[in-house]
Amino acid sequence: MLVNHKKIPKMIDEITKSYALMFMGGLFGILVGTAIVLAHNAWEANWVVLITLIGWGFLLKGVFVMILPDYMMELAKSLKKYENLYVIGGCCWMLIGLFLGYFGFFA
Repeated sequence: MLVNHKKIPKMIDEITKSYALMFMGGLFGILVGTAIVLAHNAWEANWVVLITLIGWGFLLKGVFVMILPDYMMELAKSLKKYENLYVIGGCCWMLIGLFLGYFGFFA
């Protein structure tokens, strides 16, 4: 997302033209979210809750994609014009990864 942010609108165009790709993306979100929630559903008042929130986020997004594919396609199309959003999103995910990596391996 950080390096190839100019290509992301083209990828969104391809994904939003294919119900099969949307279905696979929703299924992937449900599988990953369910795995995280089942393995790590910890509602503690510290950094550990971040993993639980990410799992629930994946699960909910997957469910929304499966139930409302047309709405999610239109949402993706409407967001593709904001190129800076991809860079900001990539930076946020990178910071979350560094944060979890630090606490997972060093703390």
